[in-house]
Amino acid sequence: ADIVGTKAVVPSLQRWPTDKLLPSWLAPLLERYVSDPECHPHALRELSPAASQMASWLVARVECHKVLEQVETKRQSLGDLSHQMAALAAEVAGGRSAVA
Repeated sequence: ADIVGTKAVVPSLQRWPTDKLLPSWLAPLLERYVSDPECHPHALRELSPAASQMASWLVARVECHKVLEQVETKRQSLGDLSHQMAALAAEVAGGRSAVA
């Protein structure tokens, strides 16, 4: 749970665009951090409202990353299907010209 104390992590997250996947080294670390019950925003609220808000922000960043991963997977699948459709269309067009 000491990852947030690392000087480079928080500024990197602040600058990182929300529409881009997190770096591959950072996402698993943040997921481990936000899954720790001691670091849950509700657990931190009485201890420190600021820490609770920071934890909420980190949870949101991790959730955003997960959604972006799903979107990227679906984009890749769509691209694959588009290539398959183009290949089939070319094959059908080739078959029609051979019949004509």
